[in-house]
Amino acid sequence: MSANNLQSAREYIDSAFAGFTREITDSDAYREEVRAIYLDFYKKNDPTNTKKVTGASFPFAIIEIKDGRIGRIVHNEEPKKDDRVPHTLMLIEKALNEFAGTDIPDTKLYFWVSDRIPWELGEHMEEVPFFVFAKPKDVNNIIFPDNTFECITLNQKYSGTCYDWEQMKALFEKHNCPNKRDIIYFKGTPTTKKIHKIRETLEQYSRRRRDMVVSLDGWKNYTPMMDISKYRFLLNLPGHYPWSNRFKYLFLTGSVIINISVITESINGDDGWNEDEYHSFIDLIMEPGVDYVDLKFKYYNAGIVESPALQQKAARMTEEEIKRIIREIDAVCTEFKTNRKKYDDMVASYRRKIDSINNRDIYEYVVHCIRANARLIRG
Repeated sequence: MSANNLQSAREYIDSAFAGFTREITDSDAYREEVRAIYLDFYKKNDPTNTKKVTGASFPFAIIEIKDGRIGRIVHNEEPKKDDRVPHTLMLIEKALNEFAGTDIPDTKLYFWVSDRIPWELGEHMEEVPFFVFAKPKDVNNIIFPDNTFECITLNQKYSGTCYDWEQMKALFEKHNCPNKRDIIYFKGTPTTKKIHKIRETLEQYSRRRRDMVVSLDGWKNYTPMMDISKYRFLLNLPGHYPWSNRFKYLFLTGSVIINISVITESINGDDGWNEDEYHSFIDLIMEPGVDYVDLKFKYYNAGIVESPALQQKAARMTEEEIKRIIREIDAVCTEFKTNRKKYDDMVASYRRKIDSINNRDIYEYVVHCIRANARLIRG
């Protein structure tokens, strides 16, 4: 990674950790304290959700770093369909091996093993450093490289051979496609059908277009990710949660990237949900407007009030937002024809950055997190 890119990541860690004030000397006791808050939230707000009310799906994991190695691990033992904890442990272990012999202080890392932040904890959510894979940019949880930096599978979802970051870079380079098709492309699954429906709406819209393919058959027809390199424009659409571990791989394609950032906004004041756009590790490196096109999409909601009128109003406002996003996507493709240099410069900018990021840089970031964490969490 170039010195500037690595410096921005370091500065993020130092700035984020400066916002915490509570020191922890007994992590087991703290985990029980957090668990009680978590259970109380669901008993009051979702009492029929058995897994959450009983704590069976409590996502708080503690990973001990002791004498430069991974020590005791505390996390929920319920079997998962994915391997986020084991793959994260593999990433941490490789980071510790890479920097063996350097200053690796003893500490305990607090992970919220989920695609979201620990919002159930309310004001306690930001009192100590919780490591998350992605977060709203205005929330002070700590971004950790998601588990697919260590292991992503290509033949089918969640099973098969693991490929780490450098191996994926090599595969994309091998499948480089300089002669791209003038198609706007996205492939995924229909994960927004119960919320704002942007994936499903764009999929329906794309059926009327010869220059757009939005395919949501990812579970039935899983294709290698490198295939996306043949398309000129790549969409990064939000899923059930407004971020995607796919985003980083788009920067290995040489295509124009159009990212849709979700801003959740209530039309019912504090009775609804308000949430800023999400950032993950790649957002510490790439810059919107410089390395990719970033379109802001507002997802309106009315909270949990039993008001059909408010719910319908929020749905209509969100539908209008999706129509606006479609117009802006079209505008990007139109401008590309008359101002190609602008988009070639974007691609050249992100290629310079992404080409310099290797496994060791990911490991160094992890070790920097461990060192910063040890200043607050010791026991």
